[in-house]
Amino acid sequence: MKFIKRIFRNFFISLATTVLVLFSALIIDFKIFNISLRDVSLFYSNQITTAISDAAIDIKKSPTIIDLKITREDDIDILVVYFKFVNEDSLESITINYTTYTNYVYEYDKDIFVACFPIDIVYENGEIKKEVYVNSFIVNDKTYYSSKSITAFKGVYHEVIERVKKSVVKVLIEDTGYFSTRVEHGSGVIFKKEISKTKTPFGAQMYDYYILTNFHVIQSRIENNRFYGKISIRYLDVDNSYPKYFFDRVDVVGWYTKDTDIAILRLTTTDANIQALEDEQFITHEALTVTEGQTVFLIGSPVSIKESKFNEVNEGVVLNTRSLVKLQDDTILCKDGCKAIKISAYLGQGSSGGGSFDSNGNLIGLHFAGSPDIGYSSEIPMEIVLEAIEYIIGKPKSETQIESFTSFFSLNKLMTPFQTFDKTSLLE
Repeated sequence: MKFIKRIFRNFFISLATTVLVLFSALIIDFKIFNISLRDVSLFYSNQITTAISDAAIDIKKSPTIIDLKITREDDIDILVVYFKFVNEDSLESITINYTTYTNYVYEYDKDIFVACFPIDIVYENGEIKKEVYVNSFIVNDKTYYSSKSITAFKGVYHEVIERVKKSVVKVLIEDTGYFSTRVEHGSGVIFKKEISKTKTPFGAQMYDYYILTNFHVIQSRIENNRFYGKISIRYLDVDNSYPKYFFDRVDVVGWYTKDTDIAILRLTTTDANIQALEDEQFITHEALTVTEGQTVFLIGSPVSIKESKFNEVNEGVVLNTRSLVKLQDDTILCKDGCKAIKISAYLGQGSSGGGSFDSNGNLIGLHFAGSPDIGYSSEIPMEIVLEAIEYIIGKPKSETQIESFTSFFSLNKLMTPFQTFDKTSLLE
């Protein structure tokens, strides 16, 4: 053991001495047997720099999977894999959930190689979703391992889920006290976008985005007709927060609690790229028919002691279209029971205000309650959601703009475009 330690010690001493001599030679030109140590030092420095640079280039150009998507054609599931530094001549096979596939079709999206693999996803009894993992892939006879995965849903197309996700947000109510900050979590659905009549003092155009959520999500912020706490909206990503820009704001537009649990927020921002849900129901003001056994999926941002998730998805079916729900921990809302659609999908606390959608991406209800023990959720039916929208902001208008009485720096007024509501008159 002492012998091994002595070898390592002598090795590191020799290495340190060599590095010191070579470094010194860059400053003072030593010569040994007419050989310039500076030249030797520069030579090896260039060799090391070149080796590191080549290694970095090799790492950068290493075949990589950058994204996955699942689609379905003629009842066949297809895994779409987006590669960098791969082409049709180099890709030999891919292993998905420990099954190897060699047949694929491909296309290019600029410098991205897109390969489509027909795969066989087997759902066990009662399973409605399945994790699909890419274990490895072979490029030019070399195996590359991967940790990429995606969730496949039995009854819903992946592209529908991804499209709808762009209109579902996380709602945070932050109440900062003297010694601590209390944060309450909820979700919401952007159902309307309008060009705002408000502009920044510099003339930049602003946009109004109307967001459906639950009244109980914002209830703690409204006490005795006074307003506490900051409302922020997370969009597309848990770290992408609004108000983002200096002139952005989030207002409470109004609420509707007549045997239900609905509120509407308005995000006013200079960002024109936020997407409202594309759903004809908000234009026709007529709710689609929902039937028992229908496939649905739920999107929201549940929170637990360990972590806060963003836009989680769960799939289920409609169990009952005429359920009556009472909230055990609330003395104001749903005292006589709230009409609800019961579905066999559950996400957890924090998903309140999120949306439940049919397989085409149409909103069938607004999530407001659930049972973790049984694993079902209760959704406010669309006919009541549309009724609430009409009550708070009126029926859809043909004009692209609506009247807004909220002054630019007035952040604490609760109103619709037509009148100011008194809190007690709404809590029926």
